[in-house]
Amino acid sequence: MAFFKPLGTASGRTSNDLFLDAIGDNGSKFVSIKYLKNSDIFTAAKVVAQDLATNPIQLLENDENVISDDLNYLLNVRPNEAMSARSFKFSLAVNLLLAGDAYAHIIKTSRGEVVELRLLSPSWVQIYQNRDGGLYYEITDDYGNNFILEQDQILHYKYFTTDGLLGMSPLYALETEVAIQDSGNGLLKDFFKSGVNGSGILTVHKADLSPQAKSAIREKFVESADSTSRIIVTDDTMEYKNLEVDTSILKLVNSNNYSTRQIAKAFSIPTFKLGVEGSHTSIQQANLDYIQNSLDHYFDVFNSENNIKLLKSSEVRTKRFDFDISRLLKMDTAAHIEKTIDEWKNGAISYDEYRKALGHKPVGGELGATRVVMSNYVPLDKVQWLVKSPEDEELLAQIKAKYTTVKGGDNNDTNGNSEPNEPDNGGKDGDRDDPKGDSGSI
Repeated sequence: MAFFKPLGTASGRTSNDLFLDAIGDNGSKFVSIKYLKNSDIFTAAKVVAQDLATNPIQLLENDENVISDDLNYLLNVRPNEAMSARSFKFSLAVNLLLAGDAYAHIIKTSRGEVVELRLLSPSWVQIYQNRDGGLYYEITDDYGNNFILEQDQILHYKYFTTDGLLGMSPLYALETEVAIQDSGNGLLKDFFKSGVNGSGILTVHKADLSPQAKSAIREKFVESADSTSRIIVTDDTMEYKNLEVDTSILKLVNSNNYSTRQIAKAFSIPTFKLGVEGSHTSIQQANLDYIQNSLDHYFDVFNSENNIKLLKSSEVRTKRFDFDISRLLKMDTAAHIEKTIDEWKNGAISYDEYRKALGHKPVGGELGATRVVMSNYVPLDKVQWLVKSPEDEELLAQIKAKYTTVKGGDNNDTNGNSEPNEPDNGGKDGDRDDPKGDSGSI
């Protein structure tokens, strides 16, 4: 029995077989360019990939970004000599969506510092598992170079997985929908390809034509009608009649958004991003829902793998990777302005942070570092710390006098004065100034 076995599906197929079954393409070994010729799939992959690629990666500790300059350069500027960070993350995302798996080779120093990340094509990778459950990856590139990587030497991102080891592309669930869409597009293509004349019947009067003669006349006529800018000349022995085309079928094909909606559903993106009107919600709300309920799960695919492969064992428990989505939130200008103003009013950000968020130049100094809160949100007994001058002291005294004076209630006399009523004890205690209680008595 072999010590290592290639991983596959429950039926024994390898990940390559699974993807080939999904795309139905006998050409490319893994990622099919054919599928990118489908405009909906191209757009769906582009939307997700660019949102993953254009947002920088942070390293958070206690919700503070503590990423080092070297690691920031690697993840957000240039991961290797061949490509930028955007191209690297974009390619990973496209491979993830089309192949179900995305790979990158981790290059480390002898001290364990990550210095380079190299993109690996899914078609290069074969995964093997030993008896103990450990994995290793055999890489064979397009030049025939072959090498082995241990599990901690490779980033392996999985879109959808049933065993935690191999990924599956959303294209696997879209075979029927894409075939329906291709058939409809083919019908439209054939209609427009036939030109304005479409199909028709050419009748030759007073002639008994052999099959060969009919074929020759047809070819000559079609050849003369290939261009709509040319004039067709016939004599009185010929009559051409167009066949009526049921345009309602073409309208149905052209307006059918079923396949597009299914593609959007499989890729977890809102339909309006594929040009189809969605539910009756605002674009702002739909974008926010896309970030929270769709894109966040794509982020987590990358974050979870980065956490266990790019961090040292001493850092894993206290630090985590995450994407900075502030750019996406700024796309809704009105909501971004409202959120920024609320944060500033409640002291969450400084004056300079407030100006920077709105696109203004920071003023710097003490004023720029100042944080403010709305005083009507502060409990009165907590306002004392705001006092910094005699004028503030006087103002505070006026505020307290105004809002602590009792104007009515059980402690007021019947005239509404602030002085409390004398206790009614039935005369048993006598006058308050006469402790003996005999004042006014005989």
